[in-house]
Amino acid sequence: MYKALIVDDEEIERNGMVNLIPWEEQGIEIVGDAWNGFEGYQMVKEMEPDIVITDIKMPGMDGIELIAKVQKDYPDTFFIVLSGYGEYEYTSRAMELGVKYYILKPCDETKILKVVNQVKLEIQEKKKCKRYEDKKYNEEIKKLLPRAREQFFNKVLSGVIVSNREFQIYQGNNEADNKVCILNCRIDGEIDDLGKFVLQNITEEFITLEKVVMSTYIDNEVVFMLKDVNITFIRSVIQKLRIEYKNYCKKQISAALSDTDEFINMKELYDQTRERLFFDSYGSTHGLATAESLRKAGEENLRLLDFDKFKQVDDYVTLLYETNILFAKLTLEHYNTDEIKNVVVTLLNNLLKEEIQELQIQVQDKRSKRELYKYLIDKIVRNKPLILGYTHNGSRDNNRIQEILFEIYSNLDQRNLSLQWLAKDILFLNEEYFGRLFQRTMNKKFSTFVFEIRIEMAKRLIQFKPELLISELAELVGYTADGQYFSKVFKKYTNVTPSEYKEMVMK
Repeated sequence: MYKALIVDDEEIERNGMVNLIPWEEQGIEIVGDAWNGFEGYQMVKEMEPDIVITDIKMPGMDGIELIAKVQKDYPDTFFIVLSGYGEYEYTSRAMELGVKYYILKPCDETKILKVVNQVKLEIQEKKKCKRYEDKKYNEEIKKLLPRAREQFFNKVLSGVIVSNREFQIYQGNNEADNKVCILNCRIDGEIDDLGKFVLQNITEEFITLEKVVMSTYIDNEVVFMLKDVNITFIRSVIQKLRIEYKNYCKKQISAALSDTDEFINMKELYDQTRERLFFDSYGSTHGLATAESLRKAGEENLRLLDFDKFKQVDDYVTLLYETNILFAKLTLEHYNTDEIKNVVVTLLNNLLKEEIQELQIQVQDKRSKRELYKYLIDKIVRNKPLILGYTHNGSRDNNRIQEILFEIYSNLDQRNLSLQWLAKDILFLNEEYFGRLFQRTMNKKFSTFVFEIRIEMAKRLIQFKPELLISELAELVGYTADGQYFSKVFKKYTNVTPSEYKEMVMK
């Protein structure tokens, strides 16, 4: 059934054509009638007819204007023009617009149906040609499919607008095929196309080609669209892939897996993987960044980070103490430098409300725990108003005591930490001056200060991890690993042994 629209300003003729001709017998459905070009164009937009039968001379928008506007917006529409004697100028302009079918007024049913049937034949022929072209096009696509598929995937992920027709060709007819996810494998550092090709092939071998819908390279990323996979399987693939690729190309790989969604949403899924790689810049998910792994990494950071205590810090001494506790926890959990960067960025983002990306740039060149420790202290000192936490003796002595306190806290795990060692080997100060300045400022001897901090730290670490071995705890706070002397001084300060304190915590 073909759809037709009649446009004529003469109501009697318009109604006659609509009602008196047996359109259905000819396979035609009249979807509407209009009295001028404006109304006719609105109906074309709504009904999208195959054929428009239109008068030429009409008020407002005439037939010529209607033809030109519809051909621009709906080029597959066929026109039959109704024209009277003396309207040669109009019919000439219609011909220039490519109209081939005319009926001279007055017109009867026979004339109209003869021309309509000619139009129907042309529409059928055009559709037949289109089917042939589509078939030929699809056959060519299949020949070039591997490369064309890669180019299509690359264009979409790069933000290039592609036609709905291309999406239809590649997404398949099965609804299950339309549910996909994106795996993004990012190679650290510069890599050539051979390196990307190797990664692509190893990954497809591990995953199996049946599950890989398409793949492409974007900068230092090798991106895969996958179907019928689960996170556990992909995580095992990435673990093997990281080992295999490092052996072959001496490069590290970071990977992220998107959620599962419709085929047409592949760009959003790809952006999701890039966002997950960004938030996992320091490898907190240990290989594969997913929604769940990032959530767990965040929870682990919350377990290590005592945000409330950091928010309550209002003096320099307490800041040093809390930072030292944090870094001791990170040592206990065997965090590497990159993982510590992630924790530091998370803390500063929550504490100072700075952008994560900017913080990541700032910590990028930090190569050791000590550098990160100092960066964290300095960053908070610059951005948060703090009191000193000790007796103020003038700007010169104040700067000196801050330096002394920083070195004490950052070296608490060193067994050789002493007034003599700090003065001579670290700060290059006269020992007597050092001792007098410290006692005058802190109102206690150096040895007493260090002893109290170490035991308080030990108590906090037991609260954090009660199953911690006494020998490991002793080393963390600057005592020998046998734990005997540590247990003795711990009991002297707390009236209970470390083991007894652990039992109290675990109750």
